[in-house]
Amino acid sequence: MSEALATSPAAGTDIPVPAAAGAHRFWRRLRAQRAALVAAAVVALLVLVALAAPLLSALEGQDPTTYHPG
Repeated sequence: MSEALATSPAAGTDIPVPAAAGAHRFWRRLRAQRAALVAAAVVALLVLVALAAPLLSALEGQDPTTYHPG
């Protein structure tokens, strides 16, 4: 099983670093930023509501494909 390798950004050296370590570092830095986490949660909530829109409109009793004049 081969692992994808990335290069270390250290002082011009090309030391192989497992790609998983870079992903771990990314998530660790992201968790430290509260505003980024709140924004990600808001985006996830909006995507969830958008995906559930047909179900939500059916629960309300409206057909999303029918035009309802004034």
